[in-house]
Amino acid sequence: MNQVFDLLFSCFERIVAVMRSIEIFSGVDLLTFSIAVVIMSIVIVGVLNVVKTGPTNAQGYYKSEKHKAEERAKRKHKGG
Repeated sequence: MNQVFDLLFSCFERIVAVMRSIEIFSGVDLLTFSIAVVIMSIVIVGVLNVVKTGPTNAQGYYKSEKHKAEERAKRKHKGG
């Protein structure tokens, strides 16, 4: 996880260097830009976690509820 942040920080430094050289972004202050980069990095890390783990928690919850319903149906058929 530490390597990911090191990579993001090095990318951030390069982006800042490029942004300073481009005149269009001279009006954007560094604080706003850094906040945007932090938000983007959180989004990227979240996407990577979802890709790595597969289904989201909501889908897992749905599957477990479906499984419980199937178990209940089986028990009803046994009792009858």
